[in-house]
Amino acid sequence: MKKYIAILSTILLISCEEKEKIGFNCTGSEPFWMIIYENEQFTFNSMDGGESINLGYVEPITTENPKKYEYNFPQAKLIVEYKEESCEWDMSGEGNIKYVSEFTFNAIPYKGCATPVEQKTE
Repeated sequence: MKKYIAILSTILLISCEEKEKIGFNCTGSEPFWMIIYENEQFTFNSMDGGESINLGYVEPITTENPKKYEYNFPQAKLIVEYKEESCEWDMSGEGNIKYVSEFTFNAIPYKGCATPVEQKTE
């Protein structure tokens, strides 16, 4: 009987492992803007002298075909979609960014590129 209890407790501990929260760093131009995902928070900066705005974190609505992530924040919406071709708004010169981003804040649309960022949480 003791062997079964030890095995069951091991299985329960394994199922409580860390989950990954997926976010994206996004950048674009016309106007210049960026979103940084760190410490499980999204932060938006319009880079026109405005202040940074903490958007917090919400679980994305995801689809697989096409691969898309949709974050519906209380005051904004971020959609990130995987594309086969490189992102045309990429100003980094890397040329291999495969995610396109669309961000809407205060009814202003922003378009750009995105790179995935994974952070583990308990």
